[in-house]
Amino acid sequence: MKRLILLFIVLPFLGVSQSNNLDSLFNQLHKVDQQQKSGILNEIAFNFRVENPDSCISLVKQSISIAQKYNQYKELGYAYNLYGIASENKGDIDSSLAYYNRALVFFKRTENLDDDAMVYVNLGAVHRNRGRYEEALNYYFKGVKIVQKSKNWSSLTSFLNNIALVYWDMSNLEKTKEYLLEQKTIAEEHNIVEAQSRSYLNLAILYDDLGEDSLIQKYDQLSLQLNRKLNDRQGISINLVNIGVFYDNRGDLATALKYYNEARAIKEEIQDEKGLVNLLINIGMLYDGQGKKELAEKTLLEANQRALSIKNVRYIKNSYEALAEFYEEKDYKKAYKYYQMYSQTKDSILNLNSSSKLAELGAKYDDEKKKNQITLLKKEQELQNVELKEATLRAYFLYGGLGTLLLLCIIIFIGFKSKQKANQLISAQKKEVEFQKEVVEQKHKEITDSINYAKRIQSALLKSEEHQSEHLPEHFIFFKPKDVVSGDFYWALEKQDYLYLAAADCTGHGVPGAFLTMLGTSFLNEINAGENLLSPASILDLLRARIIEQLNQNGEEGESRDGMDISLLRLNLKTHQMEWAGANNPIWIIPSVTSNADEGIASRSIEPLTESFTRIDSQNELIEIKGDKQPISYYTDMKPYTNHSFQLQKGVSIYIFSDGYADQFGGPKGKKYKYKELKNSLLSIANLPLKKQKNFLSEEFEKWKGDLEQIDDVCIIGVRI
Repeated sequence: MKRLILLFIVLPFLGVSQSNNLDSLFNQLHKVDQQQKSGILNEIAFNFRVENPDSCISLVKQSISIAQKYNQYKELGYAYNLYGIASENKGDIDSSLAYYNRALVFFKRTENLDDDAMVYVNLGAVHRNRGRYEEALNYYFKGVKIVQKSKNWSSLTSFLNNIALVYWDMSNLEKTKEYLLEQKTIAEEHNIVEAQSRSYLNLAILYDDLGEDSLIQKYDQLSLQLNRKLNDRQGISINLVNIGVFYDNRGDLATALKYYNEARAIKEEIQDEKGLVNLLINIGMLYDGQGKKELAEKTLLEANQRALSIKNVRYIKNSYEALAEFYEEKDYKKAYKYYQMYSQTKDSILNLNSSSKLAELGAKYDDEKKKNQITLLKKEQELQNVELKEATLRAYFLYGGLGTLLLLCIIIFIGFKSKQKANQLISAQKKEVEFQKEVVEQKHKEITDSINYAKRIQSALLKSEEHQSEHLPEHFIFFKPKDVVSGDFYWALEKQDYLYLAAADCTGHGVPGAFLTMLGTSFLNEINAGENLLSPASILDLLRARIIEQLNQNGEEGESRDGMDISLLRLNLKTHQMEWAGANNPIWIIPSVTSNADEGIASRSIEPLTESFTRIDSQNELIEIKGDKQPISYYTDMKPYTNHSFQLQKGVSIYIFSDGYADQFGGPKGKKYKYKELKNSLLSIANLPLKKQKNFLSEEFEKWKGDLEQIDDVCIIGVRI
């Protein structure tokens, strides 16, 4: 069972590095300026993308950190593209798709279409692995237009190779051959060695399927020579598999197994999980041909488990098909089970031969059931005849009394049969209900797993709730999502001598709200990635522009108005001067008050440098600064956000928050908590340490909510100067 080989488009400046080149790159890494390190880290990571994807990911993360700091969009695009390739090689399809799209975002800013094409080929590969052939071809043909225009022949050969793969999956061998020959011609004309090797290898596989023996060995040997020259271990392992299949198909099983085992050792070393699945299928079928049934079964089941672990529908399908064929002559019930699973995963290109086998096994299973039922009925009939004869004989002696007894026996017998049928019906219905229950539970588990995975992504984006730094003032973060994932988020950044801090409330909660929180967090990080110190108002202006652009908002009737409300401050950690801006959300300040005994007056610990603030309670000293009445999204009357400045003294407490706490229903009458009660609570605990304030707010929230459902996400942040 051979499969054509996928080609990724690689970074334009990178080739296949030898070990001395790697040594040179590591030496350069310690000599160049910080800004140049991201590019070198990408080059080093490229060399590990196949054989050690974990090391590739570790290097890429370092590159991303540096590139973000200096707004190096091109290097960020290369890094995320490599992140996607490494994740794909580890079998993490969902993550690879996310990283490729992230790379595309950064490449769009560089306006270099060849970079876009590099991502298109990899996005196409992900969709192909999911069986979404139309989407895969769409990305591939987009890329072909770009690289033909720029005459990027290396990339063009990769696109042609991968288009051939899609047609191979769709069993269109003529189209497969057409695109592979075109790839081969271009690779030879422009001396693109790696593309030549892959085209020879795939043509050998194709000609084997077409039965053209004279061309199989020719292209196998050409490919193997080039791969040894390139020291391409993945390519060599594929060549060994290909040669093994050649001998396998011709009955030389011992020689075939020798090549298979050599290939397996390389694939395990380079962690080629996808390649291992099909190779193990080949080995398992070979063992079956040798009569080593237990070893064959063990190997095929291992292939199936590996396919399931990488969540690749094509390889899962292959493993089910192999298991069904293995059990066909040994255990028709298991064969029928695996053909059913194979049929369910084959999507729209179910092979007619497999369908007929499925029908054949199904018919065999039904015939067996009918034979058992007929045998049972015959036995029951024989038993009835015996009983009837005995009853008839007794009737001659017992006359009417025994006749009445016979009639009673018949009535009881009929009742028994009716009850038996009813029990069978109930049993069948029970099994159906149990099956549907298992289906629902499985779907629920899948959805729950997906949401928990989203929670891990969101948690990774959020800062630690108790952010530690010797420069930061005392603070707390009370964060309580309504669901597993949250539509509220908090964001913090320590930059030079300043602390940026934000609490935001996105439209919706749960998964929809969490999507916006990830956008908001990412955009805030990007906006502040440079060296410049931006004011809170400027940041909100830029954040709004990003949200409008990414959600395609233009004010048309009926379109999405998704966005967020936010409260954002910037605090100078040395001078305690604070700047703040808000979109719909306010900031509350509780100043400290110091007595002047000589003059008999109190001096304030907050000096407003702007006039836009409202004192809510002059007696208890809680000050509210209201945000601009416009969200972070498209708005009919959009204006620049207002920047407020204050000079703070020690002892001042600052609070920013979302509306979830105040809007919670509860208490003895099931009413909202409201902002007035929240203000009173904060005033009552203003003198407590902030850790105790957080504990109080948590206990108060639970006490107020009682047995009622939490209606929204909750986020409150407190800071004391």
